[in-house]
Amino acid sequence: MKVNVFGKFKFRLSKYLFILFTTLLLIAVVVIVKPPVEKFSVPVEIFKSNNYQDFEKYTRKIGAKKSYQALKSYFKANETAAHDFAHVVGFVAVEEADINGIKVCDNFYNYGCYHGFMQIYLQKHGVSSVVDMEKSCLSLGQVSSPSCLHGIGHGLMMEAAYDYKQALKNCQILAISSQTYCFDGVFMERIAGSMLPDAKKLKITKDNIMEPCNKIDRLFAKECWRNQVAAWFRFFGNNTGQVGSYCASIDAIYQDICFETIGLTNIMNLGEDQNKLVSACQIVSAKGHDACLVGEVKELLFEGRGVEVAANLCNFVTAQTRNSCQETFKRMYEEYRQRFVK
Repeated sequence: MKVNVFGKFKFRLSKYLFILFTTLLLIAVVVIVKPPVEKFSVPVEIFKSNNYQDFEKYTRKIGAKKSYQALKSYFKANETAAHDFAHVVGFVAVEEADINGIKVCDNFYNYGCYHGFMQIYLQKHGVSSVVDMEKSCLSLGQVSSPSCLHGIGHGLMMEAAYDYKQALKNCQILAISSQTYCFDGVFMERIAGSMLPDAKKLKITKDNIMEPCNKIDRLFAKECWRNQVAAWFRFFGNNTGQVGSYCASIDAIYQDICFETIGLTNIMNLGEDQNKLVSACQIVSAKGHDACLVGEVKELLFEGRGVEVAANLCNFVTAQTRNSCQETFKRMYEEYRQRFVK
């Protein structure tokens, strides 16, 4: 029986040509159907000059979501310098989608987008709307909801025209479990005055350096002292020794949070330089030293920075604190993974 080799070859060739043609056709369809990737320019000069007004114009032009993408493409390391720019994204997100605009925001840049969102949402809907805002925050889950609730405190302080007593009262509209975070936001905004002109920002003097924390109700005292540290840093020109001496002078039950906040502020000022961070915690006493280092560990992981540095810092605390420091690292590292590891 004769075998027609050429005939088989023609059949195979036709088969392969058919497969090739079909594949090319599918590729062509995908290319045609797939929408073009939207491009937008990153406003580098705006970011370099901290021009928030122009960034707001840019954000309104291209939308909150795209603007946030541009911000992230420039500030790639979750830098705190982007925090106020993220506020602007939150402003515009409210204007675009009301309460649903909160979906644009996330945990980057110390939750700056949430803070800006809360401010404008409260202005738009009034204090009673904090209940809806609280629900939105709690829907973010256990790791992210505290900072979102903290943002409500910022917003309430602005809404109250920087009357911290009224803002704290309004925080108590929230569930008891949410109030602490709100109080913290109120006191942070009191120090920062982020929406105030320089002439109206809080001025610290020798006469008011302990106020209002030395007179305030115990319900608010812990969050008050925690944020008072930022005012002391400003007053003493970032001298951690002098700030530490003030932490050592307050009621003993608040000293640890005060010392820890020195560590938090060190991260903002010194970044991830391990030697400088260790040196900056040489303050007052072994208790102050250890709590300061623990504060640095917490803040590094909270900001999604320097995991290895954070782990190493526990080697510099005293023996009696080492285990608790390492436990703190483990707990914060798990939260870090949920926030930043995709």
